Amino acid sequence: MAERPIPDQVMTELSNYVATIPDGQELLFADRFPEKRWNRIC
Repeated sequence: MAERPIPDQVMTELSNYVATIPDGQELLFADRFPEKRWNRIC
């Protein structure tokens, strides 16, 4: 998969989200995203 630049607004939101993840949570998101779902989002 080719890499694409990530917009500043998305990086800001992601940074804010990561800062609020509870201690001990090992996954970035609470649920799992299969590859097909990611492809629909992107």
